[in-house]
Parts: sequence; C-alpha cells; structure tokens
Amino acid sequence: MSQEEPPPIVSHRLREHAVYSKYGAFPARRSTRCPRPLPPRPPHRQSPQTGAACIGRKRVLVATLLLIGVATFFIGLLPTHAQAGALAPTLLVFLRFVQGVGVGGEWGGAVLLSSEFSQAGQRGFWASAAQVGPPLGTLMANGVLAVLAGLLSEDAFLSWGWRIAFLLSAVLVAFGLRLGRAVQDDDAVSPA
Repeated sequence: MSQEEPPPIVSHRLREHAVYSKYGAFPARRSTRCPRPLPPRPPHRQSPQTGAACIGRKRVLVATLLLIGVATFFIGLLPTHAQAGALAPTLLVFLRFVQGVGVGGEWGGAVLLSSEFSQAGQRGFWASAAQVGPPLGTLMANGVLAVLAGLLSEDAFLSWGWRIAFLLSAVLVAFGLRLGRAVQDDDAVSPA
C-alpha cells in the first residue's frame, strides 16, 4: 500500500488570492484598503448639494418624524388577518420598514443637532442624550400597553385595545412637530 502524498503546501497569499478571485470578491478586498484622497474637483465640475444640506436639516427632521409617526399611527389602523388575509402582515412589515427608515434619519439628525447647539464643554453629554431616546420610548410604550392590559379585559385588549397605543402616537408626533418648529437651521446649511 502506498501512502497518499500530502497536498502541496500553498502559500497563504496564493490561497487567499484563489479564494477571492474564485468568488469575485477581489475588488471588495481592494476597496477595504485605505483610500488615497482624491484631488478637489474644479468649480465647474462640482456636484450640487444633496440631502439635508440641500433642503435644510429642520425639514429633514420633520420629514423623518412624520415618517415614523404616520407609519406608527397606521399600524393601529391595520386590518386583521381575518379581514385582509396575507395583505395584513405584508402591510405591517412595510410600515415597520418605513418606521426604520424614519428612525435612521431622525437619530443621526438628533445627534447632530444636540451636539451643535449645546455648550462647548457639554457636547458629548447632549449628543449622547439622543441614544437614550429609543430605549426610553420602548419603556414608555410598554408602560402604556401595561396600563391598557390592566384596564381592559383580555378579549378587549387583544381585539382592539392594543391599537390605542399606536393611535396615541399622533399626540407624540404633534408634540414633536411643535418642538421642531423651534429648531433653527444653521445659516451654513439652510436652503438657498
């Protein structure tokens, strides 16, 4: 009986290259390297401002607040599975997606505004206050649901009572919009 020869030893670099090229991820490996800064574009080739820099942070924050609030309110109005079939959970997933998009925009903007408009020695503290918002909102929502579950019978809570918490989001959106009116855009980023 002959012993099988061990496979040839392949260098780490060659093996790595073979794996990356086999799966087409070699360009992805190249993109993880530290990029060199690009030279500035000539003035006639500069792209126009986009996003919050174009329309103002205040409008972006109001739009994201409305996304979150309207989606949450409509979750309270969703039909049941018995009424709409598979459309009900599809609408729920879509509304949760809209909420997530809104939260993504709102969270970054809230950190930015709270750090910009705070005193120089307290910027880190006030920027971190935005990180407390989502857990605090979750605690408040659970508190409202606990009160509703305690006040209503189990059948009433499961049939319509849980919707009250979602419909109450309209009050929070109105409060947020009132606060948002007081926010001033910085002159450097206000729309032209």
